Amino acid sequence: MTADATDEPAGREDGVARGERSAVGRERDPDEAAGRPGARLLPLGCLMTVAGFFSGAMIAVLVAKVHGWATHCVPVTAELPACDWARFAAVGGVLGAISLPSLVLWRLRAPRWGRRQGERDGGVRDL
Repeated sequence: MTADATDEPAGREDGVARGERSAVGRERDPDEAAGRPGARLLPLGCLMTVAGFFSGAMIAVLVAKVHGWATHCVPVTAELPACDWARFAAVGGVLGAISLPSLVLWRLRAPRWGRRQGERDGGVRDL
């Protein structure tokens, strides 16, 4: 059976054939082809924002604890972790909410050169 000129591979609605690869070797994302390059990363960015806020706040409270120890500050009550812990937690939370999603999304959008170090430079490794 011969293929006619009208036979086309089964594609998706956006006109990208299944299995078509982009310039960096990955399969093309339908959202990228439709002009929405970050649509598939939006949920991950939101999740990383929440995780970054709480992890940054916890690290900042640890810094507040060390700061309180260095300055000999005693908390008002025994239940509080350190002096001015809320101020440290707020600043750390904002820094974490900005930095963690930025780093994760930056890394995910970077082109993939190879799976191993040797594949990047043509298989030659420095010893």
